[in-house]
Amino acid sequence: MRRHTVEARERAVQLLLEADPGGRGRRAASERIARRTGVGAAQLRRWAAQHELSHRTGGPPAAPAGRSTTGRRGPAPSLTLVRGAALAGLVTAGASPLLAFPVTATTAMVAGLLPVWLPHLGRWRGARLVSVLGVAAVLGGLVLQVTGTHDTSQRVATATIVHLLSAVGLFGFVLWTRSVLPVWLIAVAYGGGILVNGALDSAASPNPWKYELGLAVTTIVLALAQSTRRSLPPAVAVLALGVVWAAQDTRSALGISVLTAVVVLWQAVPRRSAVGRTGWSRLAQVGLLAAASYGVYALATSLLTSGLLGVTLQQRSAAQVAQGNGSLLVGARPELTASLALLADTPAGFGPGAVPERGDVMIAKAAMAQVGISPDNGYVDEYMFGGHFELHSVLADAWVNFGWAGAAFVIALTCVLLNALLMRFAARTASAVLTFWSLYSLWWIGFGPLYTNLPDVAFTLGIAVVAAVPRTRTRPQAPRPPLPAGRHAAVDAGPGPLTPGGRGRPGPR
Repeated sequence: MRRHTVEARERAVQLLLEADPGGRGRRAASERIARRTGVGAAQLRRWAAQHELSHRTGGPPAAPAGRSTTGRRGPAPSLTLVRGAALAGLVTAGASPLLAFPVTATTAMVAGLLPVWLPHLGRWRGARLVSVLGVAAVLGGLVLQVTGTHDTSQRVATATIVHLLSAVGLFGFVLWTRSVLPVWLIAVAYGGGILVNGALDSAASPNPWKYELGLAVTTIVLALAQSTRRSLPPAVAVLALGVVWAAQDTRSALGISVLTAVVVLWQAVPRRSAVGRTGWSRLAQVGLLAAASYGVYALATSLLTSGLLGVTLQQRSAAQVAQGNGSLLVGARPELTASLALLADTPAGFGPGAVPERGDVMIAKAAMAQVGISPDNGYVDEYMFGGHFELHSVLADAWVNFGWAGAAFVIALTCVLLNALLMRFAARTASAVLTFWSLYSLWWIGFGPLYTNLPDVAFTLGIAVVAAVPRTRTRPQAPRPPLPAGRHAAVDAGPGPLTPGGRGRPGPR
């Protein structure tokens, strides 16, 4: 009998639970995933049954559909209400209107539903670690605030702390929605919330696609394209959307769109082995992703500076390449240089709501001047250091506000996200919408403001992490008598519906 690694088993079970969250099409879904992963369909169903049985005391991660009193098979009314509540919560989180500063609708929702989503954290790999480090970051920030020497804007400090805790809560809430909804529908609902909010604000925006509508439209289109279960339609869709992003002066989204298409098409290439994963193969995947990212960056730089994507983009990109001493990234993101200089000067961080002092501003400006960036402008004086620190990076902003505890929180979040993404790459199951959001989240972690992009990173992590399949110990068992011949076919076909007594037979250990 072919034996599978724990990781291969874990991936296969996770894919089956996501493909069939209601438990109504378990056989068809298992056969489809078996062709992808190389795991036997009957064996896969047994593993999934074990997984659900192990969580039965707290509710299975994928609740099976019940049978109505009329005898017709379908979701129970209570499950329908739960799914409706999950969809409404996702739309609310995507829109996230402000209720009373600093409380948003997302803050109120995740706080009110804390007893619902909190028990689900332990069922997902890395979820508890990220959540605990998020709370620890707040405590670290409060210590910095008390022991620091900088003046503090209490209004900004309160908003920053509430914002981080809301993001942690959103992460937990999205994990809970995955127990009742497929990932593509979760993405559509969240994108719909962003679209509603963007449509309301687009009239006063200088670039509605770039700031309000583009991310929502891309999310919904790619999520719907995922339902085709083919590689070409999502790849074509994300490339077409990349052209729109480029036309609307969003170069980072153009590069991420191209990289997403490359990943989606690469996953369609047949592989030699579908079973197992080693550290070397994981390292190879990281290398391939890094090489592809650098290739897309170099290609995008060449296209932008050559004028093939428009004169406006050419002039802007060429000026930033010259300003960054030959690097488009350094020239376009001067906050990176300032962040490194502040880190070297004040390694501990500053605390939430800390007001920059003149010495901090001068250190940052001197570092930017050394790489050819002119720091004497309104962006640096008013946006980056205008009454608070804004380094335009989730990681850098977390360090500034919460010190090393905040940095540890974001680094752990990044590692969990990258690990989940690589697991899906290995299984050839990373959809276009998941890949786009994951790559964009990695970009936001480096080059996106915490206040704007941390909720989006938390949402991405919620749809990306994989289930933590409980480990079982191998214990000697008494030999069992052979089954009657007539029962072998039933066993090979997989277990029937589980009863409270747990009659599903365990698969091979």
